[in-house]
Amino acid sequence: MAETVVTSTPIVPVVDPPKPPEFTAEQQEHINNLFNQRFGKVTAKHEQEMKLMSEQFEALKKTVTPPPAPPKVGNTDEDNIRQMKEFLAQEKENNKTIQTQLTAEKAEKARVLEENKRILKDQAIHEAATSIPNGVEFHELKTVKKLVEDDIHFDAETSQWVVKENGVTKMNSSLMPMSLVDYFAAYAASHPYLVKGTVKSGTGAAESGVVGHFQGVLQIRSKADVKSTADKVAYITKFGYDAWAKLPSR
Repeated sequence: MAETVVTSTPIVPVVDPPKPPEFTAEQQEHINNLFNQRFGKVTAKHEQEMKLMSEQFEALKKTVTPPPAPPKVGNTDEDNIRQMKEFLAQEKENNKTIQTQLTAEKAEKARVLEENKRILKDQAIHEAATSIPNGVEFHELKTVKKLVEDDIHFDAETSQWVVKENGVTKMNSSLMPMSLVDYFAAYAASHPYLVKGTVKSGTGAAESGVVGHFQGVLQIRSKADVKSTADKVAYITKFGYDAWAKLPSR
């Protein structure tokens, strides 16, 4: 016969929850006093810190320079009119200064252009007056320049120097503007007293005093070749009285 095993459940004792401590009236008062003392110390420290920060902020504000006050703008009609007049006067003065500068720059530019034009004109006259065919030369080229320079102009349309007499451009036989070389050859022919009596060798011409024409230039060989008093005076001025005295009458 099998044995019957009987098991038993262990008995766990029941423990009551701990009771909160109970303080007497004297103990509670003492605890409250301790709490109040601690809270008072924290509050006092906080207030002290806030006071210090406030004092530092006020001191900092005194060291900062305040921005300048904006200029006072007139609110009356008289103020507005006065300000407008001052503004217009200043603008007028500024415009006057600018205009003076522009006028000075314009004058300087015109002066430079005129100087360049004079140099180019002088070069053109010199080159043409010294390039007459067959060695024909003037005695005093500077004098010739002075006599003709007012009649010589630059033509922008043809991009060349031309001769204008009484405002009319001189033409050659082909009805084209006469070149300066042709002009000076003709000028030498009509003003023989300005031409040197000796021409370059190989041209068929001889010393002064030889009768004949050379490229249309009359070589003066006698007093009879000088047709006017003005030519006589010019001859003596250029060659001296002794040269004039040595010329035969015919």
